[in-house]
Amino acid sequence: MVDQKLRVKAVLIAAVAGMFCGAVSKSFAAAPDRKAKVPAGTLELIRYQAERAKEHAAAVGSAASQAEREKGELQGRAEKERVEKMTQSGSVRPDVTPLSPAESAAMRERAEQYAEYARRLGEAKAAQKEREAEEKSAELQRQADELENQLTDENYNRNRDIKLNPIGTNLYIRNYSRIPSTIKPMRAQAASLSGTATSQQTSAKLVTDNAKGLNRKTAGQGNQIVRKTNVRGELLP
Repeated sequence: MVDQKLRVKAVLIAAVAGMFCGAVSKSFAAAPDRKAKVPAGTLELIRYQAERAKEHAAAVGSAASQAEREKGELQGRAEKERVEKMTQSGSVRPDVTPLSPAESAAMRERAEQYAEYARRLGEAKAAQKEREAEEKSAELQRQADELENQLTDENYNRNRDIKLNPIGTNLYIRNYSRIPSTIKPMRAQAASLSGTATSQQTSAKLVTDNAKGLNRKTAGQGNQIVRKTNVRGELLP
């Protein structure tokens, strides 16, 4: 009897678990897709351009860094060679007193210090070039990620008058298109004073001059009022 009750409980637990898993899977399946559709190859092109641009930035930074190192070493070596020639000749100029051994040693020491300074300066400039290359690569990746997000996020263009068009857009070119407005422009109604003529739409404003625009003419059986108006614009169909 106890075993039968345990089996019944196990069956009930399994059934409840199955119902819960099914509901969860349905809820995930029914979740709306927030990704906007873009033409095939658009995102792949942007990623390819970003990778190539980052490789180019790294190569340029590496070359610039190596050039700064070589420049510092060359300046230090040139200074030491200059001092060595001076000390071997015995004096700075033929018309002055020859250099003493102490002076020659001091000049060689200063040349060594300058060479070390030039080497360190070259290393610092080389490190700066490398950092600039890394920052440029990071900025390129950020721009590529942001552009991809703009193209795939359906909410990005929802409240915008200018829409980013994925056709013709890549990492270096942005193609924008104007979204037509859903608000219709208001148009004034121009009609005759008698109300018998057919009204026409016009974008101009009706202006009446009380002093000059009102003329009274007698014709036939009664008086007819004629109003002269200054209408600026063209009648629209």
